[in-house]
Amino acid sequence: MKNAKLILSQVAEAIASGHSVFMTDGTVTRKVIKVEITDFNLSFGKEGTFDVLVENDGWKQIPMTWPFEDLNGYGLTELDGNLYIAPDWWIAL
Repeated sequence: MKNAKLILSQVAEAIASGHSVFMTDGTVTRKVIKVEITDFNLSFGKEGTFDVLVENDGWKQIPMTWPFEDLNGYGLTELDGNLYIAPDWWIAL
């Protein structure tokens, strides 16, 4: 799944219901605490970001393609009952 609004909804719902959500860059995996979207109209150059607060590592920003609101280079997948925000190449494995 690449659509930022759908990912935001699924991740927020999972966190609210006590399920684990993780973010990985392919080498380091950390628990997700919160997600939000920085609107295209508020950001420089009309590029929005999908913002992820990860445990013990602060905020990470994933660019979103305009105007389609898809994550650029990342997506959401489910593995062993947990959600993962991960690079496209990691999801393809």
